[in-house]
Amino acid sequence: MIQDYLLKDENGALLFWQSEIYEKNLVITEGRFGIERRVEMKAYFDEKEVFQNLESLRNDKFKEGFTRASQLDPNMENEILIKIEKESDFHIQLEIAESLLSNVSDSNRKKLLKSLVRDCDCVLMGLGTADGEDYDGEDEYYPQMIQEETGLTPESSRNIYKKKFFAYENLLESE
Repeated sequence: MIQDYLLKDENGALLFWQSEIYEKNLVITEGRFGIERRVEMKAYFDEKEVFQNLESLRNDKFKEGFTRASQLDPNMENEILIKIEKESDFHIQLEIAESLLSNVSDSNRKKLLKSLVRDCDCVLMGLGTADGEDYDGEDEYYPQMIQEETGLTPESSRNIYKKKFFAYENLLESE
C-alpha cells in the first residue's frame, strides 16, 4: 500500500516520489509528474527492515526538498477526478489517481479506488501472464514498453501490479 507521496517543484517541473509496501517488498516510484517514471522494487527478509529502509529513504527525500502532498480543496479534487476520467492513457490515469489517494476525501475515495483497480487490471492485461513464446497479453510490444518506461522487467511489473491490484481491490471492498 502507498506509504508516502512526496512532491518537489524543480524549475517548473513537478517531481514526485512514491513509496509502497507490499509484505516484505518496498516499491519506490519516482519521476516527473505525468511524463516519466522509474520504478524500483526491493525485497527484504523482514518487515522491520523494510520500514527502517523506508524511513531512511524518506528522510533523504525531505533533505532534497520534497514535501508531503497536502489535502486538496473539494473543487481541486473534483477537477483532478475529471482529468483522470478524460485522460486516454491509463498509465497516466493510474499515476494521477495514486498521487491523489492519500489526500482524497471520503466522498471520492470509492471512485478513485475503482479507477485504480481498473487501470491496474489494464496494465496486467497488457503484460499477460508469461513472456517470450508463451506471451498471452493483448499487445506483444507492451512488456517491452513497460520495461523502457519503468525500468522493471515484465516479470517484476506483473508482480508489482498484481500487488497493487489486490491492495486497491481490498480497499474498495472495505469501503
